[in-house]
Amino acid sequence: MAGSQNKFRDNSIWNTSVQAEITGRLNFAVSEAGHFYALPEYCVTRERHDSFLLLYTVKGQGYVKTQNIEILLKEGTGFFFDCRHPHSYGSVKAGWEFYWMHVTGPGALLYHDSLKSGEAFEIKDSESFVRNFNDILSIMVHPDTLSRLKAESLTNRLFYRIASETMSVGDDSDINALIHRIAAYIDENFQGDISVKDIADKFNISEYYLIRRFKSIMGLPPYNYLINRRIAEAKKALALTDEPVGEIAVTCGFSDSAGFIASFKSRTGTTPLQYRKDFRS
Repeated sequence: MAGSQNKFRDNSIWNTSVQAEITGRLNFAVSEAGHFYALPEYCVTRERHDSFLLLYTVKGQGYVKTQNIEILLKEGTGFFFDCRHPHSYGSVKAGWEFYWMHVTGPGALLYHDSLKSGEAFEIKDSESFVRNFNDILSIMVHPDTLSRLKAESLTNRLFYRIASETMSVGDDSDINALIHRIAAYIDENFQGDISVKDIADKFNISEYYLIRRFKSIMGLPPYNYLINRRIAEAKKALALTDEPVGEIAVTCGFSDSAGFIASFKSRTGTTPLQYRKDFRS
């Protein structure tokens, strides 16, 4: 950590985990984590670190600067960001007590893309959140296979807490309801010739806002949600009927067979006819 040496108290905790064969198969893999009592001059500056970083303030204040964003982390708030971009973070004024975790894996990327980009999160029940964090730190001391699996489960619980509280607070309850109405509209009309612009116009919001908030809440952009809905329906038709691929494509909202086959293969790893064959074998 550039500039951070010996700038936290001796009672700070810093645990590391060496990668094992199972690590690459986990949705969450914690490489380093800790509980720091940082001194006022504590500061970390990096060009890149191949992970995502979770910071959570217990006492005092800290800051994060990354990708033209500057976040102030007050007591009870945290921030999750992509360390693969230049970044810095450190104490503000009197010092900073905080928990931190470097994490990799598909789950980390999913939660990063789902959470509000560029905004701090607030946890209502700080005590249980910290207890969850401490459980992960304890497990990291003796990382056998079982403990790595348990750490992954606890890490998932930690991020679920962040996501659930971030996506269901204050004025955002109305946005959540709107996005779920839009998802329901797509579910009911996926067979038709609808576009993201059509959806935005129908619900009287901008395309940019629709795409950003839909991805934040549903985990993927509205167009991808629409295509996935069509593919899901096509899979049932392939498995349960003998309809030709071309007819299924049109019935499920695709304009032609070629586009349907390409979309199906990119999402399932196989062609429609092979899927039908494998399902019935």
